Amino acid sequence: MNTALTNDQANIKGAGVVYTNDSSSGNVMLDITNNNAFDYGCTDVSVSRSGTGAQTYNGSVSPDLAMDKTFTITPSNTTTSGNANVVFYFELAEITGWEGATGQSRNNLVAYREGTGDIVSLTVGTFGSHITLTGDFTGLSGKFLFGTNDTFQRLTIGPKVFLQGAALNPNTGEETLMRDDLRVAGIIPTTSPYADALTCNASVFTPTGNNAIVDWIWIELRDKSDNTSVLLFQSALLQRDGDIVAVDGVSPITFKIVSGNYYVAIKHRNHMGVISANTIALTGNTSVLSFTDANNQIAFGSNAQTTSGMPSGVVGMWSGDAGGDGRLNYSGGLSDVPTVRSQVFNDPNNSFLGGPPVASYPSQGYYKTDVNMDGVTVYSGAESDVLLIRNNIFNNSSNSFLGGPPTSTYIFIQQLPEGAN
Repeated sequence: MNTALTNDQANIKGAGVVYTNDSSSGNVMLDITNNNAFDYGCTDVSVSRSGTGAQTYNGSVSPDLAMDKTFTITPSNTTTSGNANVVFYFELAEITGWEGATGQSRNNLVAYREGTGDIVSLTVGTFGSHITLTGDFTGLSGKFLFGTNDTFQRLTIGPKVFLQGAALNPNTGEETLMRDDLRVAGIIPTTSPYADALTCNASVFTPTGNNAIVDWIWIELRDKSDNTSVLLFQSALLQRDGDIVAVDGVSPITFKIVSGNYYVAIKHRNHMGVISANTIALTGNTSVLSFTDANNQIAFGSNAQTTSGMPSGVVGMWSGDAGGDGRLNYSGGLSDVPTVRSQVFNDPNNSFLGGPPVASYPSQGYYKTDVNMDGVTVYSGAESDVLLIRNNIFNNSSNSFLGGPPTSTYIFIQQLPEGAN
């Protein structure tokens, strides 16, 4: 079995089998069965890393570690359609060393090819007292690593956004931070309001200052070839300084998917969603992705975010989507205003001395209708949530018909490629 870092070369002209050996010791490395007529030409094969243990890959942690041993195949000609079967040879100690270091079974091993991101299932076999791992690949070129799915399906991201509703009327001396009124009021639920219903420990709402939690938020990874195709999603928590963190309140966001280029979308229950205009290269090393820089805006679409009420140099996600449908409307059939009115007038506590409900009543609670995120929904009066909806329609630069004045019936749709929710 070859464990050295020397190579062999084989001429793969078409269909057939080639056997490769260490050019110095003659020890076997791998076998290649070309299942079609593609001419790979002169093909270099080597053990590109050796060892009998395990190590981290792209930020992975125990037990999701990769084997020490890796192989590299470099053909003169490459293809994205040819099929080849590859048998990789390992000494028993290389396999058992990895099993001992990780507590994992060889039957869980997969091959990961850097560059393409392919993860291929393997068949475990024997060669005398040694072990073989066999897989089917499209094309041959690449560096081949071995571990479990979780070893290679891991990337981390540190998104940053501001919510306009929480940035308005900042606390004195904290003008660069969002307010955390919902946390202070103790009304942020420990279960996410979004589809995955993730939960957190109530203790994550204890910290104050920059890292205090503002609210739950929603993150999506979308396909690099189709920005409407959602691959993975999860709930997360938003800190006052705009950092989006995992449900422990501090860690970056982790997705179990291979490193690569993805569109990143951020949504909130009463703000307009955003998505990156371009794909973002994401790896196991935390990629910081800021949607907040007014001088370097990365969001897709036109007028996707706002500077209204925001700290200097910061853009934030538009607030006012009291209905949570991805549309912002002040007056008309899709108006968000009736939803606010309904919350206030239907609040069972809205009665003065047993009389009828009043429009200025502050309906306390964790509601989408609380678009300024102060912990209460108000329909009428100086603190009304309706005022923010109105202002975001009349101050929206997209609201103009043929260059005329803004209209109250204008419907602003969140700038996601699919439009409204």
